[in-house]
Amino acid sequence: MYIPEREQSCEAMLRLIEEQIQRGPKHMVHFKCKAKYGYEFLFVEISKAFNTKSCSLASATDVITIIPSTMSFNSNAEPDDVLKRISSHTYRLCFSFHPSYSEAPRGTEGVS
Repeated sequence: MYIPEREQSCEAMLRLIEEQIQRGPKHMVHFKCKAKYGYEFLFVEISKAFNTKSCSLASATDVITIIPSTMSFNSNAEPDDVLKRISSHTYRLCFSFHPSYSEAPRGTEGVS
């Protein structure tokens, strides 16, 4: 099973978000998160990339949904499978909620 590093998943997600929001102010993105924790990395990266916080979808006319998930990707997943379109407005993002072995040292840099 291929599970991408979190940065690779984040890059794919940010490209999709940028495509959506560049279409206009009423084109928005919704995240369908199944757990309470584990998504902080994604939300921090979105905030940094677009200099924004969350907002209401009430005025949106076109909304895409991104579902971060690891388990829904099968054992035949390939590096190109980081982001899958599963319907006209819904995407699954292969996202590891825990850092990989190679990512762990980067997360502890500066901690003594």
